[in-house]
Amino acid sequence: LGLTMVTGTGDIVSAGGRVVKNVAGFDLVRLATGAWGTVGAIVEASVRLRALPPHDETFVVAVDADDADGVAAALATLRALPFTFDSLALLDAATAHALDLADAAHGALVARAADTGVIVHAMRAALGAAGQVREVAPTLWEQLRTLEPAGSATIRLSHAPSRVLDVWRLACDVARGGEGQAHLAVDRTVARVTLPRRADEGEGGFAARIANLLRLTMTDFDGTCIGERLPAGAWDAVPRPRSDSDVLARLATGVRDAFDPARILNPGILGAAGGDR
Repeated sequence: LGLTMVTGTGDIVSAGGRVVKNVAGFDLVRLATGAWGTVGAIVEASVRLRALPPHDETFVVAVDADDADGVAAALATLRALPFTFDSLALLDAATAHALDLADAAHGALVARAADTGVIVHAMRAALGAAGQVREVAPTLWEQLRTLEPAGSATIRLSHAPSRVLDVWRLACDVARGGEGQAHLAVDRTVARVTLPRRADEGEGGFAARIANLLRLTMTDFDGTCIGERLPAGAWDAVPRPRSDSDVLARLATGVRDAFDPARILNPGILGAAGGDR
């Protein structure tokens, strides 16, 4: 709802407030929370709290993540349901293995249902149309968020919901080529790919391998690719967003010029160090 941040010029900026209807003018709260730490370091935040649901359960359905037709059929089945799950993720085989999902050797769909007992029971029954359902501990979501090894590279791929299968296929290709892992937030059409550094690989070799992989796999992708964490020499290989104009680039550059002209905050995340994309 509100926050205080320290900008790249050392200024302390407060925005928003402590109630829901508090925005007048430019929404600095959304700018700061969506800017990947490039306009300011958030030092204080006011958040809205909601009551915990009476039932919160997580279910797994084994799927073959490399079977495009099978994945498409499963997602189509879930989209046809009269409700949506609180979270729905598609995991490749490597991610399922890392999470110890022994019955999902080729990949999995993981769904979270949080509501009254009657509704959660109905959601589990409906999920059965996509395959055999098994309940797992809800801590799986926390494990998924913290799965990547230290020192690994991480990128995010996204596109319009109608292109969810294209995003997933590309994420799997990148993960396979980099000996990594991929998972997809189905509701947001955002895939996250983690590429670990080999034990015998130096920083320069790791950067060169990741850069080559991105250049090989991203040639025809017209969606969005964001480098969350990359070795220094690989940032230039992250493809620029394709646009009919440079309006977005000029706006982004102007915002960063205002809040962080020296580019000291999270350098590289939105482009090569010293420049903007």
